[in-house]
Amino acid sequence: MGKIWRLSALLVATLALISPVSAQIPGGGGITAQGAVVTGNCVKWISSTVAADSGGPCGGTGSPGGIANQVQFNSAGSFGGFTFGGDATLVVGTGVLTVTKTNGTAFGSLATATPGTGVLAAIGNTLNAASGLVGFSGALGTPTSATLTNATGLPISTGLSGAGTGVLTALGVNVGSAGAFVTFNGALGTPSSGTLTNATGLPISTGVSGLGTNVAAALGNTLNAANGLVGFSGALGTPTSATLTNATGLPISTGISGLGTGVATAAAANLSAAGGITSTIASGTAALGTSAITSGACATVVTVAATNVATTDTVMFGYNSDPTAVTGYGASATGAVLTIYPYPTSGNVNVKVCNSSSGSITPSAMTLNWRVTR
Repeated sequence: MGKIWRLSALLVATLALISPVSAQIPGGGGITAQGAVVTGNCVKWISSTVAADSGGPCGGTGSPGGIANQVQFNSAGSFGGFTFGGDATLVVGTGVLTVTKTNGTAFGSLATATPGTGVLAAIGNTLNAASGLVGFSGALGTPTSATLTNATGLPISTGLSGAGTGVLTALGVNVGSAGAFVTFNGALGTPSSGTLTNATGLPISTGVSGLGTNVAAALGNTLNAANGLVGFSGALGTPTSATLTNATGLPISTGISGLGTGVATAAAANLSAAGGITSTIASGTAALGTSAITSGACATVVTVAATNVATTDTVMFGYNSDPTAVTGYGASATGAVLTIYPYPTSGNVNVKVCNSSSGSITPSAMTLNWRVTR
């Protein structure tokens, strides 16, 4: 069957991991047979140094496969061969296989690589404990720093610190629900308080409570327009009613309706001026004397106080009873009728009664009603 290679313990240990493995036992070589071994039969490995008869011949009876210096193997009943790569060296004469590298890196280089600072100390501590390594799903403890860019599952209630009162609770409430944060353009709900100094867009019709009837509608209309509010110096329009107790500046010519012809014009003129309206300055009564008045003489003047009366005013008078039946003032066949002369002085109204007849006249009591207008 040609050369039968003697394998080192390393190759034997490797082949022992492949089950089942069959090979012919060469003479010697440190391999111990378990039980009787029939010549020509294949053996099976019990351990790395113990083999036993497999109970029959090997499956392959053909010629050796592969090329010179290759290790043979059973390939579906035929022999094949494989060559070790650069990581192992096979000594043909002795059958010793030496593996010195893994993926091109020498074992020595791997063994002498220096771990980072603290790595060996961490490996020596309990997993997931202080100063130890952290296993999958293990507790992080309190790291001095961490970048959580790709972290998930951080619990809001316990995973954040430094938040103000109620902030973490609010973060855990669904947006739009009571107690949650308000998002941009989100509903405010019914806040317990709020300062709207910089707020805009508050709808008058629904955003303000406590307004009087139709106030919201008026606020929504154009200023100084129908059904709207009136601005300072704005037009009132035609209000259904108004109390102008404290109003000023009402124009007579256009601000009052229902006046007679010429009244507005007269009201616009200066008081007592031509075409204007007169005003009563003072009014009252004056009781005339009853003493005899001789012919060509006047009775003592009757003076009545009249505030604001000036010497330029005119005094108008009338009788406060029928004078025609009163002696001295009524009709007389002999002309015995007295003459009344009213005149103003500053702050007073004065009345003199004079006799222009040929005889003395003793008048009866008579009272005058007087008025000063301007």
